[in-house]
Amino acid sequence: MTAPRTRAFRVLSATETDLVSLGQSRNDVRGTLGDFRTFRRTPESEEADHFVDSGAMATYDADGSLVLLELADPARVELEGVQLVGESIESLVESLGAKGIEVVPDEMGALVPSLS
Repeated sequence: MTAPRTRAFRVLSATETDLVSLGQSRNDVRGTLGDFRTFRRTPESEEADHFVDSGAMATYDADGSLVLLELADPARVELEGVQLVGESIESLVESLGAKGIEVVPDEMGALVPSLS
């Protein structure tokens, strides 16, 4: 058995990474990110794809366009050279702040106002 390949995503803006962007078609996202499992968050929701090896979950609208991309372990997620996944909020506030990027901690984690 081979270990899954870690996928790196570089955040470019509030709507795009270097690999996929909001608005892309389901087929384009699947073609880029590879093997997936399809699921529904609720019985009434549109289909979403879980790219297990990439650490990505993609949610689409009724037309099949990407409307939400969630990234978690094992994904490597980078913003301006700073790794986001697996770091403490305090570390991110400091590292991103040193690059002039504001990070606002909240009850769920943190927000980056320039990307929201």
